[in-house]
Amino acid sequence: MTIPDSVKVIGEYAFKKTGVVKAKVPATVVEIEKGAFFRCSSLTTVEFEDTDAKPSQLAKIGELAFYRTSALKEMALPRSVTSLGRAVFSRKRDSEDFAARRVDGDFRRGLLPLEPPHRRRHLGQR
Repeated sequence: MTIPDSVKVIGEYAFKKTGVVKAKVPATVVEIEKGAFFRCSSLTTVEFEDTDAKPSQLAKIGELAFYRTSALKEMALPRSVTSLGRAVFSRKRDSEDFAARRVDGDFRRGLLPLEPPHRRRHLGQR
């Protein structure tokens, strides 16, 4: 699924429990709100448009945005992200590591760097 360039915010629980497998997020999105992809158990890939010509404007990913997305194993966050909510990437009883990384290095503003992952499942404040 490709989200249109006209979208600025992916709203609360916008795709909750849907069968979406792949999401392409345009550079125009500034925020992914709470639970946007909550329990999307088939979601395997999230791609963020973030190039020199068209840099991502995404600054905030709300709490539970990718909660219980057990098929999602890795995500490269755009360099513009400065805020991650509580339990953004949590999954229930999943034994595998989840790796989230910034495209240009570590997270800023007090968020934890995740390279390499150390069995970390929660990002942001608890």
